[in-house]
Amino acid sequence: MASIAVLGYGTVGTGIAELINKNKERFKKFTGEDLKISNILVRDLEKHKDKKDYELLTDDINHIFEESVDIVVEVMGGINPAYEYVKSL
Repeated sequence: MASIAVLGYGTVGTGIAELINKNKERFKKFTGEDLKISNILVRDLEKHKDKKDYELLTDDINHIFEESVDIVVEVMGGINPAYEYVKSL
């Protein structure tokens, strides 16, 4: 199983998460592996407390670095801190 971390959960990040979740079988057909979102980085947990993926959310980049993640999708917008996070991977 391939583990995915999504950095950012605005309009694009939410869409990415929905796309991955809705197309799991299709991705498995092409990759030969199950894809699973393991973590989603947000700036403000309170802002997203009503989201269905809330249990996957974290506001601590170190939590993502501590996990075994195969794929990182950066959709935070802006240059920093996104650049620093990706650079440190």
